[in-house]
Amino acid sequence: MKFVCAMVAVVALALVVASAQAVQVNVNVNNSLVPLSVERGQSFIDAARSFCSTYGVDPNLNVARLVSALERESARQNLENAGVEEPKPLVSLPLEVRGELRTLNFYEGQDAFQVVKHFASQHNLGVADQQLINQALDRELRSQPPA
Repeated sequence: MKFVCAMVAVVALALVVASAQAVQVNVNVNNSLVPLSVERGQSFIDAARSFCSTYGVDPNLNVARLVSALERESARQNLENAGVEEPKPLVSLPLEVRGELRTLNFYEGQDAFQVVKHFASQHNLGVADQQLINQALDRELRSQPPA
């Protein structure tokens, strides 16, 4: 399944004021992996904006994505530090979005429509793409053996 959509600016509000721990993610900039590091106490938004400025990346298109990646990594580290295993998704749906492989993970107890809506919002996908993803996720969920 391949999705091609125009890039649209996304406005995001980060709930994290400052990082409780050092966090690092690798970002693909012109086909090179560049580390984005946030020190303890530094704002994810400030770090993402600074990264965009340093590497000439459009902040209107990328700050929200970078903040999201930092938040996911921070959450992963928190779970790891607490000795809690990450839950396993019921379905991992690989999707190609603008030439890049993305994975939509669906976990027990989630609302499929809301998960797809959030994924579509993160990747600037339209209603038609959202409907296709909903159908694909529904097929995958129906093919799962009963718990």
